[in-house]
Amino acid sequence: MFQFNRLVGVAVLFAIAFAAAPVTALAQTSAPVEWKVSDGGNGHWYKLIVSGPISWNQANLECESLRGHLATINGPQEDDVVANVALQSEGWNFQRGYGPWLGGYQDTSANDYTEPKGGWKWVTGEPWQWAAWELPGYSEPNNCNCNCGPENFLHYKNATPYIPDRIWNDLNGSGLTNCPQPVSFIIEWSADCNGDGIVDYGQILSGALADANGNNVPDCCESQTWATVLEYVPNPAVVTDANLRAAIVATNLPWRVLDNGTNIEMLLIPGGIFTMGCSASSNYSCDSNENPTHQVTLSKAFY
Repeated sequence: MFQFNRLVGVAVLFAIAFAAAPVTALAQTSAPVEWKVSDGGNGHWYKLIVSGPISWNQANLECESLRGHLATINGPQEDDVVANVALQSEGWNFQRGYGPWLGGYQDTSANDYTEPKGGWKWVTGEPWQWAAWELPGYSEPNNCNCNCGPENFLHYKNATPYIPDRIWNDLNGSGLTNCPQPVSFIIEWSADCNGDGIVDYGQILSGALADANGNNVPDCCESQTWATVLEYVPNPAVVTDANLRAAIVATNLPWRVLDNGTNIEMLLIPGGIFTMGCSASSNYSCDSNENPTHQVTLSKAFY
């Protein structure tokens, strides 16, 4: 759940930064795989990207730049699909038994946070409603630390040396030089910017939708005749909440635009459940029409 009030909105508008931190250059990728609706799937696309050693945060930023997100798994059927994508030997750090990063992370500020199984979330903000490590025989997560600090990020690991596997494991994703990291991650594309019920990425691959600049966003969704696009992907220096960034990216709409008629800069607010209202501080009070705080559901994104 994302919380907005008037102070946050003003802070975001006047704190725009223009350079995101560089991330690891990509080495190679696998062929994308669709979980077809006709097979009982969600129509999303998944792909293994082999990057060389990479932290979870870096992998997350790479996915955002490609207009997708780290893969999320909401049941055993989707785990089958994602695991099949992961079971390619080039995506494994076999010295450590580390497979690709996934889109789960442990929110240490969550109300349900406890070690090792509390506070786990998906980067997209969708409910954490199923986890493979709840199955019999699992010894993970264990928040081992292992000289690298807390283990708060999800990836696949193996049980038998040099053989890819699909065991969920919690791992430290800091990218510290003394802490070995996975060498790959799985990206998932789920955006449907034109609302036709088909994931944009698949339509680009098939040629049904044009993507002249190759940024994985259909040209029809980039054509904003009423506005000039200033930034397409949300700047992580400004939008620090990974869930919020993922929700913005999932719309496949530009994050920051300039209204051509009024010359007013606008930021995209994605659909979702928000807490609206005002939180008083030592410097600002709240007007009567800003209380009480309350939840609002936005069915569509808007500027």
